[in-house]
Amino acid sequence: MNSPNLTGTPTTTTPPDGDDSQKICNTAWVNSVITAGKLGYTPVRQGGVSNQGTNTVYIGWATDGSGLLATVDSSDLGPFAFESWVEGNYLNLTGGNITGTLTLQGTSVATVNTVNDAETDVKNWTGENYLSLSGGTLNGSLTVNSIIYGNSDVHVGSGKWLYTDNIKEETTGNNINVLSNMYAESGVNLFFNGASSITVPTVSASDNSTNAASTSFVNNQNYIKQQIDNNTYGITHIGFDHVTAEVSAQDSEGTWHLLADKNWTGENYLSLSGGTLNGSLTVNSIIYGNSDVHVGSGKWLYTDNIISETSGDNINFHSNMYAESGVNLFFDSANSVTVPTVSTSDNSTNAASTAYVKNSINSYSYSGTFSGGGYTILGNLLTQYFTVSNISAADTQNITFPKDFSGTPYSCVVTWSDTNNASSYANVEQGGLSSSGVIIRARANTSGNTWVNSGGTAYIIVSGPA
Repeated sequence: MNSPNLTGTPTTTTPPDGDDSQKICNTAWVNSVITAGKLGYTPVRQGGVSNQGTNTVYIGWATDGSGLLATVDSSDLGPFAFESWVEGNYLNLTGGNITGTLTLQGTSVATVNTVNDAETDVKNWTGENYLSLSGGTLNGSLTVNSIIYGNSDVHVGSGKWLYTDNIKEETTGNNINVLSNMYAESGVNLFFNGASSITVPTVSASDNSTNAASTSFVNNQNYIKQQIDNNTYGITHIGFDHVTAEVSAQDSEGTWHLLADKNWTGENYLSLSGGTLNGSLTVNSIIYGNSDVHVGSGKWLYTDNIISETSGDNINFHSNMYAESGVNLFFDSANSVTVPTVSTSDNSTNAASTAYVKNSINSYSYSGTFSGGGYTILGNLLTQYFTVSNISAADTQNITFPKDFSGTPYSCVVTWSDTNNASSYANVEQGGLSSSGVIIRARANTSGNTWVNSGGTAYIIVSGPA
């Protein structure tokens, strides 16, 4: 065959161990040779693991004998740096001698080969070009991207400026003193945010310059105080019309406005001393007052909450209290809520006082006694409680109620005590409960563990229609 084109996965036989001919070999023979170390050296694999590409790596000795070179694909990486070369060309971190000149930022700072002299040269150069931590004079500009902290003063030369976005006193209660000019460039505002006060000298009342005015200076001018913001204009003139007896003010736009006098204000506004409000009053917060709040007859006071500010004070309603549909009335943390006591015959939605409840109960309830017990009547419920003693032993016992019920009782509880103190019980016979009495069956446990008819005492509680 001459240059055959093999497809698929061609195979061949495995040559014998140690074969050194031009026979075709397979992968099994190649792996066995490598594993057995018969190449005479250990091959290095190229790539194939995490974070390594498939690039071709070339390592070889330079043709000029300058060192061992490395190339990846076609990119020449230059010679390898071995320990001997690094030690001969770089200063160890533990120290050593510099044989040439040491240059920092373009300036020669050490020109001799001894460590002590080089150290002196470096110190002298540093002192001439850098500011010591112990202080000194800064001839150029200083830019600080964070905060300047200091236990002493910061001095700025005469005629010079300290440029900063913020000046802040770190400790609360300390003052910030500016002994010279404070200046903001065009378009920049000065904000004294959170300062308790800003103190400036009080200049002469005749001063008419760009000096800051203190409150004393302003008060000494006897000016009319006004507020000017985005919604108001400044007042330029105030005049009195002797014909109409009215006072008007002119704003900076040239418009005159009538000022309110005492009579007009009293006719249109509610005095702080009190009065009558003819329209509606909307309060978005809390109404405080040392006096009463009166709402006109047939009118309502609408509110989400009514709270007594001082503990122990009462909240009195002299008219109706009303909650709209779906709204509940809560008297949270109130010591008591007082309502009128209506008649016991009342059968409406009126609130009931505790006195009304007690009066109603008393009008429908009473009690009495009879031989061996007593009774209570609450509305139409009669309850009797009594004792019947010396009942002879029998198969059943008929017990008559001291008072007749108007119908069959609702319940009857019987507790039995045997004459001989034997273990005993008593049951109400089925169908034995009537409006006038009850039939019971009492039994006692004798010493022979036999239940027999029992004689003794019955304790009865029975309830039914009165």
